[in-house]
Amino acid sequence: MQAHKLILSLRSCVFEAMLKGPLAEQDNIVIPDVEPAIFEEFLQYLYTDEVTLTGDNVIGLLYVSKKYDVSTLEQLCLTYLSSSMTSDDACFVMEQAHLYDEIQLMEKSLNFILENGDAALKSAGLISLCHECLVKIAKEDKLEADEKSVFEAAMIWSESACRKQNKDLSPESRREVLGEVITHVRYPLLDEEYFVRNVVPMKVLTGSEESKIFQYWVCPDVNVSPFNPKKRTGGIKLEYPDYCSKTPQKNPKKTTKKLSFYDTDFLSP
Repeated sequence: MQAHKLILSLRSCVFEAMLKGPLAEQDNIVIPDVEPAIFEEFLQYLYTDEVTLTGDNVIGLLYVSKKYDVSTLEQLCLTYLSSSMTSDDACFVMEQAHLYDEIQLMEKSLNFILENGDAALKSAGLISLCHECLVKIAKEDKLEADEKSVFEAAMIWSESACRKQNKDLSPESRREVLGEVITHVRYPLLDEEYFVRNVVPMKVLTGSEESKIFQYWVCPDVNVSPFNPKKRTGGIKLEYPDYCSKTPQKNPKKTTKKLSFYDTDFLSP
């Protein structure tokens, strides 16, 4: 892949340091962590200020724009992610925002999930959430979701987490990967029959915890701690500037690519 040193240096201070600084690299630069197709689109933006963002390329372009400090492209990517968010991809967007430390986008995606809880918790993007993000959702009093959806989401996420961590799919392993999430499911709000037929067989609760919940249903004044017996209050309404969603792809594949340069400032025919 070929590009001009002058263009890269003018558009990116990172490239300027790489090409003109005391440790300037000569002739070729290896780009080991960006897909060739993504880098080509990135170069096109550097030359033309034009880019076509899609759900397939936005995360890759966000990554490369941050890496090479091209803030204008970064903002375009963030705006795309924010403006086209859906229940299907909100969890994935939240995780990407967390990964890239984009606090505003993370808050907006969290709020979207809270307002569309049932749908978001059933989306494929659920398993892309890290434990920290899952905790943020599960503990939120303002989550608009049936408690069955919260429990089932926890079970789906725990299965995926066990597989990712090469753990056996046992109740003990599920509970280990879930951590405090297990206590943020509001079991006292579940239908008794659903609890008996769906929660108990998973064996993620201890016998004493199950007993507490059964006792609460008979005597509501019984202390059911650490579980919360109060209904969630519903979604929050926050306004955010048109700052920075669509179905992002996973982080770019690690594909090694060499970038060579022309000293001239003219494109080859």
